[in-house]
Amino acid sequence: MSDGGHGLAPAAASLWGLGSGGAPTAFQAVTALIAGPAADAAQSLTIAAWNGAVAGGALIGGSPLPLGTGLLPWCAALVVLSPLLFSRRVVLSAPADRYRTRR
Repeated sequence: MSDGGHGLAPAAASLWGLGSGGAPTAFQAVTALIAGPAADAAQSLTIAAWNGAVAGGALIGGSPLPLGTGLLPWCAALVVLSPLLFSRRVVLSAPADRYRTRR
């Protein structure tokens, strides 16, 4: 790289790994905790969902390639923003008293 950004990619990859490296282990632990005696079946479904998400991401990420690489940042922004917009809609349409803490 001639722009002096030699260490930027490894630093970004390190931060990414530190921030999300424990997610698979956490998913498995929470699945086992919630499922109780059916933990084996629940964990297999967690792995199936994880692999399905990877395959779906590859499909969605690769589908705009024939249209040109200039479209990729816009598609990535749409994929990132879609869950945020959906979750906001779900939370706003939920009954208000459902999320109050009870003592």
